[in-house]
Amino acid sequence: MAKLLMSLASLVLFSAVAVGTVTEDQLKAIIVVINEPGTINVEISIGSDDGVKVDDLFDVYRNNERLGRLKIEKVSADRAVAKITKLNDSKILRRGDNVQRKSR
Repeated sequence: MAKLLMSLASLVLFSAVAVGTVTEDQLKAIIVVINEPGTINVEISIGSDDGVKVDDLFDVYRNNERLGRLKIEKVSADRAVAKITKLNDSKILRRGDNVQRKSR
């Protein structure tokens, strides 16, 4: 059990070092849930533990192309639900698309 805990601690430490320091404006995540095509809400992979707040704005990207914008409506510790407020050129958001907090 102690070896497992040490391995997990090493993995967490390695992950933190590999990612580096992320400022609040650089907060990034991915879309983890889209209920169905054409839905207006999505769930993202970060929450209040990461500094996400209701009304925060996030831009959505795929392959470095900006697809649209999200506005956070509900936040839990490790997830947030956002409303799609803008889609560029009739784009469709997908699970796994990248999101980044819009610069303030």
